[in-house]
Amino acid sequence: MCAEQDPITCHRAILVCQYLRQENLTIDHIWKNGDLENHTALEERLLNAHNFTQTVTPTAVQLSLFENHFVQEKPAIESSREELLQEAYRRQGSLIAYIEKQDSQI
Repeated sequence: MCAEQDPITCHRAILVCQYLRQENLTIDHIWKNGDLENHTALEERLLNAHNFTQTVTPTAVQLSLFENHFVQEKPAIESSREELLQEAYRRQGSLIAYIEKQDSQI
């Protein structure tokens, strides 16, 4: 377990879990007070922390006489969300990265 109070500042959550999530694993993060947060919720907070919020506007759907009207494809916004998420991971990684101080900074 990490010593960070908020899992969003944990290097494991940012640097490791972004790859583990691709394996469809259940990932939970432990807050300092013992509460659990699933990784999907952490990713939403990560997007918000870096001002990558999205508003999905409903679009009209052309109905067909020959297809099931209740099954819709996922909107194309998923790929752009993934790109935003990768950028949020990169930015957060830069914020929490260890930087060795130069001799003049000691």
